[in-house]
Amino acid sequence: MKRVLGFIFILVSGLVLVACKGDTSNELKTVSMFGGTDANRGVYSSTLLEFQNEHDVIIKDNSSSSDEEWKASVVASFKNGTEPDVLQFFTGEDAKPFVEAGLVMSIEDIRKEYPEYAKNINPAVLDDYAVPTTGFVEGLFTNTAHFKSTAAKAYLDKDAWTWDEFVDLLEILVEDNKDVPGYAPIAYGVNIPHYWLDHLPAAALGVNYYEEITGTGGQAKLESALYHLNEIKDYLSLDTTEEISSENFLKGDYTFQLDGSWFAGRIELETIEVFPFPSISDHGTPLLSGFTSGFYITKKAWDNKDKRDLAVKLVQSLTSTSKLSEFVTVGGGFASDSNAKPSEENDIQVALRLLASRTDFNALPLGDSSKSGTYPILVEGQASFVNKQESIAAAAIKEYLDGQ
Repeated sequence: MKRVLGFIFILVSGLVLVACKGDTSNELKTVSMFGGTDANRGVYSSTLLEFQNEHDVIIKDNSSSSDEEWKASVVASFKNGTEPDVLQFFTGEDAKPFVEAGLVMSIEDIRKEYPEYAKNINPAVLDDYAVPTTGFVEGLFTNTAHFKSTAAKAYLDKDAWTWDEFVDLLEILVEDNKDVPGYAPIAYGVNIPHYWLDHLPAAALGVNYYEEITGTGGQAKLESALYHLNEIKDYLSLDTTEEISSENFLKGDYTFQLDGSWFAGRIELETIEVFPFPSISDHGTPLLSGFTSGFYITKKAWDNKDKRDLAVKLVQSLTSTSKLSEFVTVGGGFASDSNAKPSEENDIQVALRLLASRTDFNALPLGDSSKSGTYPILVEGQASFVNKQESIAAAAIKEYLDGQ
């Protein structure tokens, strides 16, 4: 299977399907988050190839990992008139710039001409503009092979950990693995610290954490929450990129990777289990989850009589019951169509599905709750939270909060 997917990747050459010059009436430009190391990449790219062959259309795809730079580039494409025809992107605040500008089509308007559009999607998770594929849960992926002492193994019998227990465990693990070259307890890519920035406020302040940080005393509350990174500074791998930290975790070099259910499809080690993020306060153990992205059809594509039907059919193909079943099989998570099921589940995917029974409340990540364009301020300031550079951290948090 891996060889087949590798051949597909070579064919698409970085997920760019080459178009011929001249007439573009049978050409679709697409963008998605199913790039980089995403486990869904193979299903997505093979679907584009199938669609291209079936409909005699040329697809020019430009997919990438969804970091803040990528988000900004997508929003910028709408501003400069180079937006794609079909786009997979976040919903909510991140999408507001092009949604409020009327540059993407609403589901309601599409259904006036295509009544069956997205009819298989659960109405409870269907966005007004975007058709979601899979929902997610986030958890602490844990390599139990590093739990060598009796003291460390005792933690594996718990359903969840408090923050103090987690910090104590980190110290034990360092001692247990002191003879392992390159060992670090926590995989941490400094370019994408999102998962830690998302979890810490929720764990410290509870389900209404966003209201807490944007209300009275919010500056101090958010500072206190994010400074927990400083408490575990010596246990972070501090790799230059998330790609490197993830690869090292998957090789077995690190013990913990905080990530989403899409990460499960990449795990081959049999010693990986999933734990909830530690609880920091009496608000309980958090679970960050939701349906926060989907496929949009741009107004530019809709207004082009040669592309409208193709764009609709492509989104329907990517979000069909059968295709969603493939996505949740390889990438984990939960399908937006209740009839879509994984053909098989590994132990990690089962554990992710059961995380809700081990937590006390669900919330959206901070990045999804924040006003458009403001979350990158915290991402860029992450080093000041890790190193507790108080003046720099305070300025970053103030600028972020001023934008809410």
